[in-house]
Amino acid sequence: MRINFCFILVCFLLVFSPLARAGVHLWAQTIIQTAALSGIFILTGTRIARQHPPVKKNILDAPLTCIGLLVLAAAFRSDYPGLAAEGAVMFFTYTAVYYLAVNVITTRKAQRITVYTIAATAVFISVIAVLKRFDMNPFLFWEYKDLAPNNFLTGTYGNRNHFAGWLEMTIPMVLCLLFTRNRTVRMKVFIIGAAVTLLIILTLTFSRGGWIAAFSALIFMAVVSLGKRIYGKRFFIKTLLSLLAALILILASTPAFQRIAPLVQANRSDHVAFRLKVWDSSIALIKDHPLTGTGPGTFGQAFPLYNPAGFDVLPVTAHNDYLQFVAETGLMFVPLGVWLLYRFFCTGFIKLKSRSRQTRGITLGAMASVFALLVHTTFDFNLHIPANAILFAVLCALVCAAPGTVRGVPE
Repeated sequence: MRINFCFILVCFLLVFSPLARAGVHLWAQTIIQTAALSGIFILTGTRIARQHPPVKKNILDAPLTCIGLLVLAAAFRSDYPGLAAEGAVMFFTYTAVYYLAVNVITTRKAQRITVYTIAATAVFISVIAVLKRFDMNPFLFWEYKDLAPNNFLTGTYGNRNHFAGWLEMTIPMVLCLLFTRNRTVRMKVFIIGAAVTLLIILTLTFSRGGWIAAFSALIFMAVVSLGKRIYGKRFFIKTLLSLLAALILILASTPAFQRIAPLVQANRSDHVAFRLKVWDSSIALIKDHPLTGTGPGTFGQAFPLYNPAGFDVLPVTAHNDYLQFVAETGLMFVPLGVWLLYRFFCTGFIKLKSRSRQTRGITLGAMASVFALLVHTTFDFNLHIPANAILFAVLCALVCAAPGTVRGVPE
């Protein structure tokens, strides 16, 4: 495989965005936008020069085009044009990342490098998380003085729930390495050990949404794998039981159990009652803006009129990406989103029938990772965090990209 600049940009975004405090600051978003725009410009220019269509046709073209038009309409009709324009730019940035990835991750070697990049970044950030927890972090730019000290593992992120959201997508990608080719016993032990370590790190974020999502991803991998008879039943059951046992063992610790039992803590935004009230108010906002919503990225500006009486905090997100997307773009987002996910999972299940072990393994891992975030985002706003949204886009591209041949030549 000839490594091209666009592929390097995809790998750069996968590494840079989580390291840059999840890309939440404007300077990081500017770099992300510049990289995505540069990649699209180079990709389309190269393909046009070779007398090819600007981008390859893809299974998600139609739903993404419709959602893009909806985002533009919502931004155009918004009462907050500046914020709506920024939100639209970020949506098209993530779309650009998807199209970059889906056009360059088309060979076996590109698939492997992408998975190795995700896994290596996860291990590195997990080390940073442990070092920060024990005040041994040598990198001062990952010490966030603007945040109150806590006992949670957050890695290079500022929010433990978002760090958990990123980790839950990386764990299945580490596990999928077990199935991409025949592995030695030593390598299998190493991969399982890495997955267990990431599970422990995720558990120590004390993110309930992260726990539920990680558990859901493991169950998804088990059900799909055994149902499709993709891999050896005995080996997979042993691996799954080992991982679940590790997760239950950590959750059985006193601090973790205390997080499960009351389902509340000192932070108001973590209260179940708090989120239920925010969701109820978000529905009221949707009822008042059913056609095109308030505009992409404008929820925080529009919500104060619907803030429940007696709240001493003003939410800037809905703590539920589905509700927030509908509030910002209108009710038409619901059928379009369902259409997109339907096409995505149908494509994934078709690729699970491939004769290539690598294609089956990576497809299963990416589908499980996407499924994990779809579960977690019901309780949080992970898809509004640049690093998580970029990883999500690349994982979707891994499933929807045209697979290479056995020799690694793009089809």
